[in-house]
Amino acid sequence: MAVALLFGGTSLDASAQESRPHVLSILSYDDPAIAISDDARSALKEVGFTKCSMPFGVLIGADEAMPDAYVQATINVVAELLDLDGDG
Repeated sequence: MAVALLFGGTSLDASAQESRPHVLSILSYDDPAIAISDDARSALKEVGFTKCSMPFGVLIGADEAMPDAYVQATINVVAELLDLDGDG
C-alpha cells in the first residue's frame, strides 16, 4: 500500500470551492477534474496511484490497495490543516 502527498499546484478560493464539490472526493488519476499536467498524470499512472484528490492544491495519490476510508481520511486531514476555519 502506498499514499503520497505532493505539495504545489493551485489553491482554490471560496467561490471556486463551491463550484467544485469534488475537491474533497477520491477521483481517478485521469479525471480531468484534477488540475494537473499530463506529465503528473503519467507519473501517477506509472507508480500505480489510481486514487487521487487535490484539496487546496495538495495532490494526494494512492494505489488500489489503499482502502478508500484511509484515502478519504487523508484528504480530510489535509483539507482541515490548510483551512482551519473551514470556510474554503
